[in-house]
Amino acid sequence: MKAPAACKIVVVSVFARYARLHSAISKRACIALVCTSLACCATGIMTGCRNKATVPEQYDEEYSAPDSAELDSIVFDSGETEDTPIPRAADELFDDFIFNFISNTRLQMSRINFPLVRHYREGRTDTITSRQWEPEHFFMERDYYTVIADNETQLERMKDTTVCRAVVEKIYLESGYVTRYVFNRTGGKWMLTAVCDTTRRGTPADDFLSFYYRFATDTLFQTASIENPLKVSMPDPDDDFSVVDGFLMPEQWASFAPELPHGMIYNIVYGEPPKSRTEKLFVIMGISNGMETDLTFRKREGRWRLTQLAI
Repeated sequence: MKAPAACKIVVVSVFARYARLHSAISKRACIALVCTSLACCATGIMTGCRNKATVPEQYDEEYSAPDSAELDSIVFDSGETEDTPIPRAADELFDDFIFNFISNTRLQMSRINFPLVRHYREGRTDTITSRQWEPEHFFMERDYYTVIADNETQLERMKDTTVCRAVVEKIYLESGYVTRYVFNRTGGKWMLTAVCDTTRRGTPADDFLSFYYRFATDTLFQTASIENPLKVSMPDPDDDFSVVDGFLMPEQWASFAPELPHGMIYNIVYGEPPKSRTEKLFVIMGISNGMETDLTFRKREGRWRLTQLAI
């Protein structure tokens, strides 16, 4: 069936709007295009759209400078010799603190509990002195990190000022090895208190991460692990303050799938680690572009499947 003329005009306008975006972002925008087109053509795949809470612009073409409030909570390494104190407010949320920690080498050194205890996989324990420590920049070079949670409630811990423990995990998906950097807030200050080299084998996350690694690297397996139809949510291309909900068929996934991190990922755990063995929210947090991609996975009848995608 040919799309009506009005529908063609909408499609062209969407292409014009996103033509200059990065290829990965363009793929995501195409999902909105497909949903819009299907809605116009009345195929029945789209179920409609609804207004939600105001969301930030997801597709800024260029990086925009942070406002004054953001500058107050971020300290960049200027190379100067004098100490640069961290704003007190930046110790309330771990997110604010960790960006200061990885951006300012002098600050980082002052927020490590030296001699730092390091636990190794074979059971050996050692300590690291300030002279032996090499500055860690974690996910800054990758420009994204992940948050793996069991549900939305756990995700809300990211903005919970009562959280006093957080762990930055360096997860090697193929080998199963994990290095955990343990932070605790004591006396109102976040401090790196231990580093643990371990393995995910036998943990609640092991089964899911084994699945996810194959999901991210095997396109045939990926397509076979998509809910049919797959629920999708994305910004409305015609209204920056609305979200479009719809469905995507498995055969469309290969063309519009988001780029998924694989190999090694950085993950942040806020408070207690996730324990569910049947549901996971895998959130990819962009740093400079402010983009967020949420993938919801559920395990049914012994098999993990992607059940929802939100951009």
